[in-house]
Amino acid sequence: MPNACAERTARAGGNAVSNKQGQLKNKFQAFLTLLIITVLIIGGLWWLVAVSDRNRAANLKEINSHPAYSKGVITQIFYYKGHSLRVKYTIDNVTYEHIGGWDKNLNHLGKGDSVRFRYSINKPELIITEMESEY
Repeated sequence: MPNACAERTARAGGNAVSNKQGQLKNKFQAFLTLLIITVLIIGGLWWLVAVSDRNRAANLKEINSHPAYSKGVITQIFYYKGHSLRVKYTIDNVTYEHIGGWDKNLNHLGKGDSVRFRYSINKPELIITEMESEY
């Protein structure tokens, strides 16, 4: 009988060690999964910002290489959540609508006011308003 008791005790101890190893393995897998998801999210956001910056730089280069100036009318302006505005303008009898942001509003322009902008002769849909810092 003493041998049977010793055997059961040894097996119970072995199961406890096995359980602890299983729990550690599960925690490590959960941590690794969370780490991979975090890296993917941060990497994706970084990629979106980099692509957006490249597109903005390319648009600025196009506007500055073939510039012309005109005026449009502000159809909407928002003073919160990112300072955005909509400008309607006509070039060569074609009406465009620009949706973008603004950095400064020194003339306190609002809905219905005229706004000056610089645009690309080759691509008139690309504009920079006087309210943007790049103007």
